[in-house]
Amino acid sequence: MKQTSTLLVGVGGYGRTYTDLLLNQLDKSQFPVVGVVDPFAPQSPLFDRITQEKIPCYDTLEEFYQEHQADLAVISTPIHLHAGQVIAAMEQGSHVLCEKPLVPRLQDLAPIRETMARTGKQLSVGFQWSFSDVMLQIKRSVLAGDYGAPLRLRSYTSWPRDFVYYSRGGGWAGKYKSQDGSFILDSIASNATAHYIHNMLFLLGDAMDSSAPLAKLAAGLYRANAIDTYDTVAFRGETAQGVPLYFYATHASPFNTNPTMSYEFERATVTVSLFAPDGSVVIHHRDGSTEQLPSPNDVGVSSKFLYTVGQIQGENPPYCGIDTIVPHLACVNALLDFVPIRNFPGDLVVNTGQQIYVKGLYLDLWRCFEEGKLPSQLGFPWAVPETPVDLTDYHAFTGKLFA
Repeated sequence: MKQTSTLLVGVGGYGRTYTDLLLNQLDKSQFPVVGVVDPFAPQSPLFDRITQEKIPCYDTLEEFYQEHQADLAVISTPIHLHAGQVIAAMEQGSHVLCEKPLVPRLQDLAPIRETMARTGKQLSVGFQWSFSDVMLQIKRSVLAGDYGAPLRLRSYTSWPRDFVYYSRGGGWAGKYKSQDGSFILDSIASNATAHYIHNMLFLLGDAMDSSAPLAKLAAGLYRANAIDTYDTVAFRGETAQGVPLYFYATHASPFNTNPTMSYEFERATVTVSLFAPDGSVVIHHRDGSTEQLPSPNDVGVSSKFLYTVGQIQGENPPYCGIDTIVPHLACVNALLDFVPIRNFPGDLVVNTGQQIYVKGLYLDLWRCFEEGKLPSQLGFPWAVPETPVDLTDYHAFTGKLFA
């Protein structure tokens, strides 16, 4: 690869993973960090390394670009800042790798598309499994018909989140809007577990650089925490080809179960269990044979960064760009547009002083996952009938709540 100069936009929170990668793991002569944009950079655990490397720090992109240029801007900031920063970086001549979610709303994509067309700059969105060699290998097998037709895809996550999680970074987690009125629309489905919705849609896309849109949803949204959006979601989606997708995720749990997936096809079932000791992928073929692949998380953020560098240098095709993320964004926008958010019954909610959880919830959702059912179908006392949503024209639901 040719030398690629990089601007780090955001070095706290998730941004420190890129900071650590570029300052402590990769060859700094090949991937020099030419600047940091983060008004809170001194609070980063890696600020001493930044100063040791004599990397200039700025509060804004405008200040950086007045004095420097960068081949690539890596953006890891709060959601409501993404669109403006992506556009500003491209206007100043940088390609962009932006963490997910790229934007809160579907209508926020148009200005980015226009800027890309005008500047010729490329954009990668950090859904990391779309850059994983393992998932790309599985997708190639799906497209080649090696597993036969898709039958059913399921995903389950129980990730406890405490009060610190919801107050971090100025308290944007779980919010509809920021203090200045910018849309955030942060939720467990749009952010924390977004990878696992996107990955199902990505694997069903009809090309390596596409994802399959959902045509239908039946969903329930719930919260135990005092947030604007929801900390628990259960839905059944269906693609235009009639393939069902089941998704269950909660933060209102005392028990951690990392993402678990079952992707069923006519001739094979792909299982991903990130709470197994090695987090590996096992493919069970209908002839009785099995195939084991490494964890899709085995290379962390390096896969996204190095793939994007190869992409902007013409060595890699763009697998996770603006069009690839639309089906996931349409899904999470539709959830907030049409599905009421229910509070869990008070007698089931436990406040430990550090976090809030719902009694037995993670087990209830695990049963849903195992049986391929929705909570109301299994008659849980906290469950309400799931709301049906028609997604065939996603433009129809971008203005109801978030115009």
